Amino acid sequence: MGPTIAATGEPLQPNRPGQADPPTVLAPGVAHIEGGLTFERQTEGSPDTDTLTVPGLELRLGVQERVELQLFADGFVQEWRDGEGNHTGVSDLEFDTRVRLWEQAGWRPATAVDIGLSFPSGSGFATSDGFDPEGEILYAWDFAKRWNLNGNFDFASETQGEDDSSRHFIFRPELALGLSINERLGTFVEYYGVIEEDAANQHSIDGGFTWLVNDDFQLDVSAGAGLNDAAPDFFIAAGAAWRLPWLWE
Repeated sequence: MGPTIAATGEPLQPNRPGQADPPTVLAPGVAHIEGGLTFERQTEGSPDTDTLTVPGLELRLGVQERVELQLFADGFVQEWRDGEGNHTGVSDLEFDTRVRLWEQAGWRPATAVDIGLSFPSGSGFATSDGFDPEGEILYAWDFAKRWNLNGNFDFASETQGEDDSSRHFIFRPELALGLSINERLGTFVEYYGVIEEDAANQHSIDGGFTWLVNDDFQLDVSAGAGLNDAAPDFFIAAGAAWRLPWLWE
């Protein structure tokens, strides 16, 4: 039996919560299971819409010293549209490869890149109905012992669903400021946006807390609100991240 993760002394660094992912790469043989539920309300336009997404699953696996593989799926998506009834679907799957480029050195942030592709495996309104490429630059600074600043520049070319085969270019900037309150409790506040071709730009903020139950398991809660009419009114989310024992040494 290989050593446990806790024995390595490496801190748990999941992608969740928040929109901006850290530029960390799991060690070879290390796996994460991350997920939770999200409720969102959007009243701009017609009709007013409430959306529940669960389990928001992320599977991560370290395969080389600087390379990690990731599989994402929002999972089950339920919409309640005012005056139009309910809509239910299963989301598309996305496969990513993350590569760590370099560590933090002075003003140069720790940096990684993600390259991914979404597959039209979902159903109904929840699928883009196309193969959608995505690229992401991830960066972070640790400073003053307990503080960190991390952000992403996310670029995607997405199809628009079963009723619209057109493809739109989307840019998502994200920037989060985090604080380790103590060894177990953390908090963050974040800006994120959606800049989409031929659509109104969205700007939002969110924040939340993380609780490290043990060295390999973390719980989180978060909430956010739109800063303009095009963005969703608000969301609330809760979830967990679990680091498995080493799959191989």
